Amino acid sequence: MANVLTDLAADIYKAADVVGRELVGFIPASTINANGSERVAKGDVVRASFTREATAVNVSESMTIPEGADQTVDNKTLTINNSRAVQIPYTGEDIRHLNNGIGYETVYGDQIAQAMRVLVNEIEADLWEEAYTSASRAVGTAGTTPFGSNFDEIADLRQILADNGMP
Repeated sequence: MANVLTDLAADIYKAADVVGRELVGFIPASTINANGSERVAKGDVVRASFTREATAVNVSESMTIPEGADQTVDNKTLTINNSRAVQIPYTGEDIRHLNNGIGYETVYGDQIAQAMRVLVNEIEADLWEEAYTSASRAVGTAGTTPFGSNFDEIADLRQILADNGMP
């Protein structure tokens, strides 16, 4: 028999609002495509659009709007490697006990927020691991003060970023 989770939606969204405002690490720096109508299964490939650097042009007075230049939109892909969940089991008796004290909604809401934090921390760890293992390369000499004797490393760093497609 399938679970019906319709009544949980409001509680989950309330906790998501709280946890979503807790900006930490790599997650705010990542592109999030959280379209509610599209779901991805473990092992599926997801594509996200990737736009190139725009080019500025001079504008001249005219009675008509100039036609824009063509642009190429690329995409980046990623694969969903994990499917994780946090379980919060309750019986009817558990709910009655909680309602005799602090209240079920208070405890349950806090548990949802904590569950979301656990999942956010796992996402954060996965993003860190990917950034660490996929980092391009470094510049400079380990154990020395950056720019201690010259500023050539700035040009080297900029060249690496340009080679990697970073404007």
